[in-house]
Amino acid sequence: MSRKRKGALFKLIKAVDRRRGGAVISMAIVKFEKMKDKISDFQEFVRERKKVEGKVDGDSIDFSETKTDELKMLIKKYLHKQDLDRDYRTIIRSGTLSVVEKKFYEAEG
Repeated sequence: MSRKRKGALFKLIKAVDRRRGGAVISMAIVKFEKMKDKISDFQEFVRERKKVEGKVDGDSIDFSETKTDELKMLIKKYLHKQDLDRDYRTIIRSGTLSVVEKKFYEAEG
């Protein structure tokens, strides 16, 4: 492979990596482990804000072609609106966003 072709291939790979760096995922999953009763309410919240339809699957919602960062921000806004932001937080693990309870530790002394 010539030096010129290697350079073009490197630029192409770099462009693909930039798209991945923008956190566009073909399928993003939001799991509500402790808040199963809020799934349909959150789905409606996202539908109003981003015009994106999610598919409910048990205790999770699958969103296609959505940035994980945008979904995390929407979850934060939803928790704040429902006055649940003091009790729950969002964690991202390999493209899956999980809404989990915050752990509080009491000070000894």
